[in-house]
Amino acid sequence: MIIQRINRTNPDKVFIIVRNDTTVFTKGQPIVYTFDGTNDGLDVIDCKAGAGAKSMLVAGIADSAIPAGGYGLCQCYGVRTDAIVMTGSKDTDSTGSIGDHMVLHTASDCLSVVATGLITQLKVGFVLGETVDSAGVLATTTATVFIRLM
Repeated sequence: MIIQRINRTNPDKVFIIVRNDTTVFTKGQPIVYTFDGTNDGLDVIDCKAGAGAKSMLVAGIADSAIPAGGYGLCQCYGVRTDAIVMTGSKDTDSTGSIGDHMVLHTASDCLSVVATGLITQLKVGFVLGETVDSAGVLATTTATVFIRLM
């Protein structure tokens, strides 16, 4: 675990070292642990399938691109300004406001805002830190989120 040194100009951040057990991760992508009997608690994969199980196995946000089979940093606590989030469309409006809870959007491999009261997780790991307007089409963008996965 890497904990950023305390200073008064930057918010606290905590990172863990992970091993990518799937395809290339992009910077800001949410990643989840895989428990397959090999490297449990170290190997991570993308969140494209198995939403129910993976929602409780979130490792954090990839700090930079991580190649398949490679090691990299994953932010598990603190403010992140480049998390990949869903913008929503007119039919599935995911416009978000500061303080909204976020969950994994497994179809698009990103984070998404859901309506108040619809989150079933006991502890929400991501909170939106800026307003994200609906783009009129289902798309992704980057936004500020607060991560609390420790």
